[in-house]
Amino acid sequence: MRTKNESLADARREQILAAAKRVFRARGFHAARMEEICKEAALSPGSMYRHFSSKESIIDELVEREFDCYLALVRHYLGSAEGLAAFLRFDLELLGVLLQRTQDDISIDAWAELARNPRLMQRMAERDAQLRLEVMRALEKAQQRGLIRAEISNLSGLANVLSALVSGLQVDFHLNPVLDQAATAAAAAELLGGYLKP
Repeated sequence: MRTKNESLADARREQILAAAKRVFRARGFHAARMEEICKEAALSPGSMYRHFSSKESIIDELVEREFDCYLALVRHYLGSAEGLAAFLRFDLELLGVLLQRTQDDISIDAWAELARNPRLMQRMAERDAQLRLEVMRALEKAQQRGLIRAEISNLSGLANVLSALVSGLQVDFHLNPVLDQAATAAAAAELLGGYLKP
């Protein structure tokens, strides 16, 4: 059981991370300053630095959390018969979940900024490789259970295509939010179902 002080520390970290996301969305990673995050979080610099030693340490935490969220989505939608059936239906609800992740995360623009930092880019590449490996393993298990076509031989390539499909949809709807979600979901269902279903 967590102590009162530990719970308060957790709450403060969440407060700082939420404020940082708002500041990063508005100003970008490079332009954002710790003072702005303190102000947005309504905390003193001393309180801030008790939880995060630098702006980069905040960014590290946000990147880790984003990839953890995407891993959870992979495990949910590809890790069970029920989840895979929902993925292959690819209805408006699923599209909404994927698009909500884009709204909740540190934004498409922010990811582009992160790519300019060699250390963070290396970490992102490592986590992305882990994510794709998780997708491939889930597809292998689904294939072994007869949930997707046995004839699909290049599951690594398929993992890349599924990753590109999801991230591409997120970028498209971020740039043009008035795109027809119902038509997009229906086409994705036809594409995925037609290719993957046994």
